[in-house]
Amino acid sequence: MPQAEQNDPARTGGKRLRAVVFKAVKWGLFLAVLAFVVRAFVRRLGEVSWGEIDFHLPLAALGVLAVLLAKALAFLLYGTLLGRFWPHPGWRAMISSVWMAQVAKYVPGKVGSVVGMVVLLRRHHVPARVAVSTVVVVDGLSVILGMMVAVPLTLWEPVRARLPLAWLWCLLGLLGGAACLHPRIFGAAGNRLLKALGYPGFTSLPRVRDYLLPIAVMLVQFAVLGLGYWLIARSLHPVPAGLLPLFVSATVLAAIGGFLAFFAPAGLGVQEWVLMVVLGPALAGGLPALLAVVMRLVQTLTEVALAAVGVVLRRTSAAPPAPAAPPPAAPARRADGRPARIGVLFDITHPAQVHFFKNAVRRLRAEGDRVVVTARDKDVTLDLLGELGIAHVCISRMGGSLAGKARELLRRDAALLRIARRVRPDVMVGKTGISLAPVGALLGIPRVVFEDTEHARLERALSLPFATCICTGAGYMADHGRRQVRFRGLPVLAYLAPEYFHPDPECLRRAGIDPDRPYIVLRRVSWKAVHDRGITGPGEADLLAAVRRLQPFGRVLISSEGPLPESLRPLASPAPLSRMHDLLARARLYIGESGTMAAEAGALGTPSVYCNPLPLGFLVHMERRYGLVRNTRCLAEALPAAESLLSQTGTHRLWQRRRQRLLEESVDVTAFMCRLIRRIARGAPTFGGGASA
Repeated sequence: MPQAEQNDPARTGGKRLRAVVFKAVKWGLFLAVLAFVVRAFVRRLGEVSWGEIDFHLPLAALGVLAVLLAKALAFLLYGTLLGRFWPHPGWRAMISSVWMAQVAKYVPGKVGSVVGMVVLLRRHHVPARVAVSTVVVVDGLSVILGMMVAVPLTLWEPVRARLPLAWLWCLLGLLGGAACLHPRIFGAAGNRLLKALGYPGFTSLPRVRDYLLPIAVMLVQFAVLGLGYWLIARSLHPVPAGLLPLFVSATVLAAIGGFLAFFAPAGLGVQEWVLMVVLGPALAGGLPALLAVVMRLVQTLTEVALAAVGVVLRRTSAAPPAPAAPPPAAPARRADGRPARIGVLFDITHPAQVHFFKNAVRRLRAEGDRVVVTARDKDVTLDLLGELGIAHVCISRMGGSLAGKARELLRRDAALLRIARRVRPDVMVGKTGISLAPVGALLGIPRVVFEDTEHARLERALSLPFATCICTGAGYMADHGRRQVRFRGLPVLAYLAPEYFHPDPECLRRAGIDPDRPYIVLRRVSWKAVHDRGITGPGEADLLAAVRRLQPFGRVLISSEGPLPESLRPLASPAPLSRMHDLLARARLYIGESGTMAAEAGALGTPSVYCNPLPLGFLVHMERRYGLVRNTRCLAEALPAAESLLSQTGTHRLWQRRRQRLLEESVDVTAFMCRLIRRIARGAPTFGGGASA
């Protein structure tokens, strides 16, 4: 504003007058509503038949715990969305900040929560504009989704009797809410509100995938909150279970009404009035008024209790160092010109990850960095690490059933948390990162997660929201936004590029395989991975038929994750699994269900046929750009493709030329991995914004 305008008494006086009028109107409305609600309360409470109140303490306790859980989940909403705008400060910081800020809504003015969130997050170096943007998105989603949950009230009999075409209004409400969630509409409204508050708008519009997890958490919150209030009501009076959906809608509608009532601190008076109006036709006498009072007390006490826990967490955690200019970071170089030492924790959960990370581990250790490797006892993971001489700590054993995998995950998370707290690495690195990413986020340690399996939806949902940086190779089909870093190359080139791998035919001879005679590798997987549930491979008869069709072209060697049927055991590959790459390099053809092995064979210049109904982006890329792989959905489709390749002449030379083109167009994946790890460990930004490197 120009100086003349600032010093203009008329303009300044007008602003002050408007502020006074606004404050007077706000307080007038609040006092009027409060007086009206108190009067209604007094009248309705007089109708309560206190002799019919049959208090059940266990039900009341369960209800209070449900409300406490619903309120506690708020930190997950804000934390997940904050990670879309800014590097995550860690879940300990988010829990203390969100839980403490919740009680600020009782301060008159409707901005207490926002100001509280901004002030508390600034301690963790989150800019005010980022904190305000996060609050705007969460509040906007809460209002829209809450209205969509509450709009089915129009189909309730007391409302339907007074509202013509109630089903149409319900449908329009649901469609209108879904339209408001569209990024263009939601982002435009958010930008307008942010600019009205004096903050810059979103640098990029939030995408639907950015708030899918927050929406799921909100729905759980709504359901648990409604359940909690129903349990509290049930502890006072025999309220039927059929009213549970009504309680969910009523509590959500009351929360929205209290939020939108700008004149009422914490929606005081408004929430209670909405609850009385909505629950009145369903509950007799003055019970709705009594429930409204009890619910207000429970809500306030749970929020104060969570705020107290937040205060304790805040006081018991040291504040992170304030960034100076430039930000404090380890020196990029030591005195001898080599990169500065860093601490890195690699979490390895699968045999293929041993190969993927082994050269990076060796390089970082050779440069004097402090490297810790945690491992999972799955198949030959530990044997490979021991054979390669990589010191490691085994922290879990693979579970068999789904329940066993869940138990293993809990034990693994706890063990990884203990180790990470003890060694305090500068960065944690893993592939998929189901345990690594949440543990690192909890401790505030940067997390680098490499990802290449698009159909592993559960694993991605458990890990990627908590990752600092998501690294993906060529052909990866999913988009993870600003935290994603793409590199030119295939993950398998981290260990199969010529500078890292040299085939050894002698190890095959020692295993009883003549590398100079043609042979075909057939790979069979166990289909026990979480993302493989519901899928089965070919049976014994189908495998025998496939072997008979392939045998005219060479010896068939079967590599299997699980035990082979008696009829197929003579065909089991005698080569140890640690020598699989030597086996693939001299094979005439690979055919199988393992996507990693299909990519390894193609990267080694061996014709490869992948037979699996689950597509993989890097294999699609290898087929479309280089012709190194044939992608099929099942063994019946794969066999004709395999026979066609085996029948052609000059296939080996053609595949070697295609492999050479792949190598020329790819970066040194291991060198890229080490550079990225160093950047993250030193606190420098990633290549950013989903860019390629």
